[in-house]
Amino acid sequence: MHVFCYSALDAESRKIQLDSCFHRNDSSLFNRMKIYFGHSKNFDYKNELYKPIRESILNEKHEIIFPHETDEFFNSKDRIKNSDLMIAEVSYPATGLGIELGRAEMFGTLVLCVYRKGTKISGSLKVVTKDFIEYSDAGDLVIN
Repeated sequence: MHVFCYSALDAESRKIQLDSCFHRNDSSLFNRMKIYFGHSKNFDYKNELYKPIRESILNEKHEIIFPHETDEFFNSKDRIKNSDLMIAEVSYPATGLGIELGRAEMFGTLVLCVYRKGTKISGSLKVVTKDFIEYSDAGDLVIN
């Protein structure tokens, strides 16, 4: 049974705030999760995604992994496999992101998709996850 909690599904708040009620099939409770962020390179991800996440409480509570934070090469396949959760910014379609989402599904890594308000997202994403969050701007993405 996969369970993870975040206040984003509340009617009042559509922001990411992951709480420590996440567990996987082995029933282990994780207070600190490894969270991999997947995204397209077709937007200003360093300012619109990385910066607000790094400045949020999410960064303090969990290990955040961004694929393009540095120029250093790393194997995203291994990072996704060893992550508790993949958060995918799906507003901008990208082949690489699709490959990463497929890997997450293959490894049994939980997936949460976030997308910018007004964006038409691919219907095929519903095969990978049922968890989606719409946001208006970078400041609206996370709870500080």
